[in-house]
Amino acid sequence: MRSTAALTIVALATTASPSSFSSAYSPISLSTKSKLSQTPPIELYQFLASPANWPKIVASSSSVESPDNTKTVDLSRPLRQGQSVNEIFGLPPLFPLSVTWQCVKSVPPTNTKKGRLEFYSVNGVPGIATRCKMNFDIDAVNRNNNEGSNLVLEMEYEPQSPLALLATPILTVDNALALKVLLPSVLLETSDTTVPLDKFRSLMGSLYGVDNNTGGENSASSVKKAALAKREITLQDRASAVMSVYKDYVKHRPLNMHEKRKE
Repeated sequence: MRSTAALTIVALATTASPSSFSSAYSPISLSTKSKLSQTPPIELYQFLASPANWPKIVASSSSVESPDNTKTVDLSRPLRQGQSVNEIFGLPPLFPLSVTWQCVKSVPPTNTKKGRLEFYSVNGVPGIATRCKMNFDIDAVNRNNNEGSNLVLEMEYEPQSPLALLATPILTVDNALALKVLLPSVLLETSDTTVPLDKFRSLMGSLYGVDNNTGGENSASSVKKAALAKREITLQDRASAVMSVYKDYVKHRPLNMHEKRKE
């Protein structure tokens, strides 16, 4: 779901680099946390374990499908351990890319323990990133009532191109928007709290340097739809969110073998 998002910009401008490059920087690890006070842990687990939901909350995720030469999987239901899914991203149909995720661990949360989902892609996006990991930890805010959820997303990948490093801040922002804004909005499913996904795809498109207006809807219509939204995300809110996650990235960014962390 997540390492694919920021790598779109990388795929448009790079080819495979020498294998020695990855050894200096790998692996790159990212962490994003979110609190969903109105979503029970089991409901959150079922949502995230079902790949059909991923494009609903990830700006650059276009669609999901069963891998070729495998038994068709119902992607609207939680993947079982050992099952795989292709996530399509990039700029389909002009420049489609995909990554094949395999579910390697799926543990639903209970009243006494947290849930965990682990997805792995050994090939990742060839020439860009390999050995991609996407792990979710889901725990109850208060196990006495089991009403709210704490969510932690841990991502890791080995860069195979210098531009994979440049994509890291974009991925950090993309993950934060997905978990802190889009995911709660989709789960609540009310007009008072739901922000149109197109608005955030437009925002991420500007970050990627890609125009998301493909002709299906003109700019005036998009502006009108945004104005009618009951909850408007202001430019100040967006700037604040971007600066917050960028500062966190700078603090925890991956260092190469020649750098030392400043205390």
